[in-house]
Amino acid sequence: MANWHYMVNDEENGPVSESELLQLKQGGIINENTQVRQENGDNWDTLISSLDLPAPQTLSAKAGGDEDCALCNKHLPSSEMMQYEGKWICADCKPQFEIRLKEGDNLEIDDYTIASIGKRFGAIVIDGLVFLVLNLITSAITVALASSTGKGIIVAQVVNMLGSFVLPLIYEVVFIGLKGATPGKMAMGVKVISTDGEPVSMLKSLGRYFAKMISGLILMIGYIMAFSDKKKQALHDKMCNTLVVLSK
Repeated sequence: MANWHYMVNDEENGPVSESELLQLKQGGIINENTQVRQENGDNWDTLISSLDLPAPQTLSAKAGGDEDCALCNKHLPSSEMMQYEGKWICADCKPQFEIRLKEGDNLEIDDYTIASIGKRFGAIVIDGLVFLVLNLITSAITVALASSTGKGIIVAQVVNMLGSFVLPLIYEVVFIGLKGATPGKMAMGVKVISTDGEPVSMLKSLGRYFAKMISGLILMIGYIMAFSDKKKQALHDKMCNTLVVLSK
């Protein structure tokens, strides 16, 4: 099957296969009057003439439901979005999506697999065991320092603060900011990414850590939300635009 080149905003793009060309039309990137040519040809013609497509018909307006944008995960009416290969793209992400097409992106939007609740729970258990060991170590340090300095209460308070707040913060923020996963997540083969597929920055990792506190404030409802969410996002994931996915 022949490959095709097509014009968008006076720029030549391609080559793409005939099926990809039709998908671009379906997604609204090109239309029946877009100029196209075969890869080994020099003659440009409209898409409708080149592929012998049926004349476009006037479609009646039809109310649609809400959909999630495959790039930014915003939940919007489908009437305000474009569709490509079964995926929905919002108006804000359309320019970025068109750039990806021009740059020869493989057009795989969701090139990841959402991690199951079971794997996420397993990661929490493993990280919990890591913290148990850390707490035993800090308790031993507390006893040793208290007996040697004679200031047991002050030392206990300082070490308790480190073990209860500072160490967990550093543990999660640094591991997710640098590796995308804590040791527990690594052991379960999952990682945290942004909804656009990019790695999580250190700043976003910090924000996600505090957002997790909000998820647990009211009877863990923020965590329970993940059970019914299509992409298994808890409240803190939605707040920070993150996903927990399988590692590759």
